[in-house]
Amino acid sequence: MTREQAIELGRQDGIEDVETVLAEQGIEAVRATLAPGHLGWDEGAINAGVAQIRGVPEEHRTAYYEEYARTARARAGEVH
Repeated sequence: MTREQAIELGRQDGIEDVETVLAEQGIEAVRATLAPGHLGWDEGAINAGVAQIRGVPEEHRTAYYEEYARTARARAGEVH
């Protein structure tokens, strides 16, 4: 997997995470993630080892999680 592929996968997974929270917990849960001091969207994914599960090589995991967090936050802002 290339760095670009890892970034694209992070983008897809970040959006999917927001959509899952929206479907399962509702708009208020998504809004709460935009509050100052709230953990980044990537925190849970990092703790669960999502990049490893998804097959992202170690050298691209930082880029994956950065894109995951950036895209998820942007998507949360859109649906909020």
